[in-house]
Amino acid sequence: MSKNLFGLNSLYSTNMNGKLRTLVISLSLVLIAGFVFVTFFLEGILRNQLINKLENTFHQFYQIDFKSSQSALSGFNLSTQLKQVTFTTDTTQLQAMEIYPAIFFEAKEFEIVGIHMFDLLFNNELIIENIELKEPDLLILIPESGKMALPVSKKAPEEKKNPLTAALFNQLEISGGQAAAVWYEHPTDTLYAGRDLSLTISKLGLPLNYSEQIMKAMVVDNIEMDLSEGLFIPRLSPYRFAIKGSYLNLKDSIFTNYGIKAIPKSNLYKTSLGEDYRKTFFNISADTMHIKSADLNALIKNNLIVASELELIHPSITLFQNMNLPRDEQVDKPVLGQVLHDIPMELDVDTIKIRDLDLHYEILAKGQTQPAVIDFTNLHGHFANLRKSSDAMDTVLLELEGQFMEEGNIYFEAKFPLSDPKNQFYSGHIAAMPFASFNPIFSHLGKINFQEGVIHNIYFTGTCSEFTNKGDMIFDYENLKVEFRTKRDRKAWLKSGLTNLLVRNNSKTNDQGKATTVSYQYERPPFIGELGFIVHGITDGVAQVVLPRAAYRIFSKK
Repeated sequence: MSKNLFGLNSLYSTNMNGKLRTLVISLSLVLIAGFVFVTFFLEGILRNQLINKLENTFHQFYQIDFKSSQSALSGFNLSTQLKQVTFTTDTTQLQAMEIYPAIFFEAKEFEIVGIHMFDLLFNNELIIENIELKEPDLLILIPESGKMALPVSKKAPEEKKNPLTAALFNQLEISGGQAAAVWYEHPTDTLYAGRDLSLTISKLGLPLNYSEQIMKAMVVDNIEMDLSEGLFIPRLSPYRFAIKGSYLNLKDSIFTNYGIKAIPKSNLYKTSLGEDYRKTFFNISADTMHIKSADLNALIKNNLIVASELELIHPSITLFQNMNLPRDEQVDKPVLGQVLHDIPMELDVDTIKIRDLDLHYEILAKGQTQPAVIDFTNLHGHFANLRKSSDAMDTVLLELEGQFMEEGNIYFEAKFPLSDPKNQFYSGHIAAMPFASFNPIFSHLGKINFQEGVIHNIYFTGTCSEFTNKGDMIFDYENLKVEFRTKRDRKAWLKSGLTNLLVRNNSKTNDQGKATTVSYQYERPPFIGELGFIVHGITDGVAQVVLPRAAYRIFSKK
C-alpha cells in the first residue's frame, strides 16, 4: 500500500511540475508578448493617437517635418526627440489664424518629454512635462498692425471630432537661435528680431476650445527671457529701433533693456529733405530702460499698462528742424496733456524716472549751413501719476533739473490734469550764466553774438489752455551788449551800434532795485506743438524786458 501511495505521490508531483512549467512558460510568453507589444506596438499606437488628436484639433494648421526621431515610453508617458526640425503654419486657414498664432521655425533639436497619454486619451487634454527647442530660427507672423491674430470671423466655426480641449506645458524652453516677427501683409518688413535667444515659460496653460484669440485666454506662471541684438523696423516709419540686450522675468515683474536706440534710417538732415513740410525729427538712445512691477498679463488681456516704476538711465535725445521747409498749417497739433489723454489704452504707472538726460535741439535756419543748437544736459527728474482709466483721470506731474547751455542751472516743472487735458500749468528757473552762452543759438539763427552781459536769474510761471499761454516772468540781467555779423562773418558796425542803443542794457528794476515782473501772453496757432507753445510765451516775456515799448510792439506783430 505504501508503494501505491508513493506511486500516486510521484504521479501527482510529475503532473504538478508539468502544470507549473506550463504556467511559467505561459507567463513568460505573456510577458514577452507584452514586452513586444509595449516595445513595438503600444508606443506606435499611442503616437498615432497623439497625431490623430492633434489633427482633429488643428486640422493640419501646424505641420512638422524632421530628419530623424527617437521615442520612448515611461509608464504611460510618451517622450520623443526630433532632429533637424522644420515647423510650418498653413496661413491659408484663416479661421484657424483667427485663434492661433502663425509660427514657423527650423531647429537643430526639438525634444518633448513626458506627454501624459492617459489625459490625452480619456480627458482630451495635452499635458507635457517639458518641451525644449534648441537653436531655432523662429518666425511669428503678425496679421494686422498691433495684433497677434486676425479679427474674429462671424462664420460658424468648423466642427471638430473629439478635439483636444486644453494644453498644459509644465516647462517650455528655447535656447540659442534667433526670433523674428513680421507683418503678415508685408513679410519682408521685419518688426522684431533677436539673437542668442533664451526663453523659459513655466506652467503655460492654453484652452484649445477657445473661440477667440488664444493669447487672451492663456495662463502662465512665469516667463523668463534673455536676448541680444533686438531690431524693430516699421515699414512706413523713417526710423529704426534697436536694443543691445533685453531681459524679462514675469514673476519678478522685471523688464530691462540695454543699449536702446531709435534712429532715422538716414541722417536727420537727409530725412528732413524727404518731407514736403517742416517736421521735428529725432535721434534717441539710452543706456538702460528698467521697468519694475510690470504686469504683462494686464497688457495682453486688458490692454492696460501697469508698472510701479520705469527708469531711463542716461538717455540722449537730439531733435532736428529744417526751417527751410514750410509749415503744414493744415495739421492740428495737440498739447501734451491731450496726447497723454488720447493714448489708446489705460495707464497705471507710478513714476518714470529720468537719470542724466542730454537733450539737444537743432534748428537749421533759412540760408544757414550749420544748425543752431539748444543744449540741456545732465537732466534728472521724473514723470509721476501716469494714471488714466474709464473711472478716473490723474494729474501727471513733470519735474526736471540740470544744466542749460552747459552754464546755467535750470529747473522746470509742469502739471497735466488728464481730467482737463487741454489745460496745463508750468514754472521754472534758470540760474546765473553769461549771455555768451546763447551764441551757439543766435549766431546761427540771426547772425547775432552776445559780446558782454550776465544773466542773474530768470523766473517764469504760466498757464496754458488749448491755444493761449499766459504767464509772468522776472528776467534779471545786466551789461547786455550785442553785435550783428554779416554773411561773410564780419561785424556789422552800424546795425550793432543801433541795436545796443535800442535794447535795455540792464533789466528794469523797481524802487528797491530788484528786477520787475512782466506778464506775457502767446496765442498758439493749431499747427504749433507743445514745445513751441511754451517757448514762444517765454520769448514774449524776454522781448518785453529787453526791448523798449515801441520796439516790442513791432516784435509782437511778427
